[in-house]
Amino acid sequence: MSEVAQEHTLAIRGMHCSSCAQRVLAVLSRVPGVVQAEVNFATRSARVQGTAAVPELSAAVRAAGYEAEELGHAAGGESRDELREARNRFLFAALLAAPVAATMFGVPHEHMYAAAWVSLALTTAQMLGPGRGIFFTAGRLALKFATSMDTLIALGAGAAWGYSVYALLARGETHLYFESAAVIVALVLLGRFLEEHARFAAGDAVRSLMALAPSTATVRRGEAEVDVPLAELQAGDEVLLRPGARVPVDGTVLSGAAALDESALTGEPLPVRRAAGDTVQAGAIVADGSLVMRATRVGAESSLAQTVAAVEHALGSKAEAQRLADQVSA
Repeated sequence: MSEVAQEHTLAIRGMHCSSCAQRVLAVLSRVPGVVQAEVNFATRSARVQGTAAVPELSAAVRAAGYEAEELGHAAGGESRDELREARNRFLFAALLAAPVAATMFGVPHEHMYAAAWVSLALTTAQMLGPGRGIFFTAGRLALKFATSMDTLIALGAGAAWGYSVYALLARGETHLYFESAAVIVALVLLGRFLEEHARFAAGDAVRSLMALAPSTATVRRGEAEVDVPLAELQAGDEVLLRPGARVPVDGTVLSGAAALDESALTGEPLPVRRAAGDTVQAGAIVADGSLVMRATRVGAESSLAQTVAAVEHALGSKAEAQRLADQVSA
């Protein structure tokens, strides 16, 4: 009996450029059972279709020097901690690079030797501190005979630092390139902070949509009213909606009348009156009145769930122009 093809969404950690995304795409495509794979550097995610299991996919990505884990929502993996860490790394790197860069504007001759030693200390601290991830990733990929943008950055900044150390210690020169190494690392970390900020902002769209669905719903079971988790709600259940409640799933109004705030779904700023026979959508808020509705589309079939899925797919997919740009940059 043949296995059923499935689609898995993976969060990929450790990617820093389009070359990384291309490498992850290559290893995922070679996994037996994979029919189609797509890696998006912007969202740090991969969508894989086929019969391959998640452990096999994760092992392949790990062998390539990255980390992968399955996520139910591709755009929901962003963390404020990651954004905060990226910001702090840049600020720390910029703080260390600023005095070094100031030497480019001229230092009195009698202070040049002392300034060179200060630049050595600050640049070394920057490369071992906020910039160490760049050099660690480049070294890790080098052991696997692979390269990425980190390789170029590490070679450029490392060469400037290495030559300057040699010129200062072995030849006593003060015309050095510490400021080049320090500024390169600081600018790269600035770019990564801006990328994380844009990625987190994009994920907010999905998080705000997901927040429209309540965690529980009040249903009528016989003569009793019971609060059940949203995941246990079934088509045909009678759902009670009181003022302030969010509509949990799509359904048809059985009785009652109420004004629903559907602005988050349709953009309509004014409440819309709903009564018996009307349809209601998940995510709307009961502004006043009360309703009894019959659930018709629940779970992944609801309009809200389909909207979330569409936004996630848009964030995780690529235009043809972006595919070409990734190949060229790689």
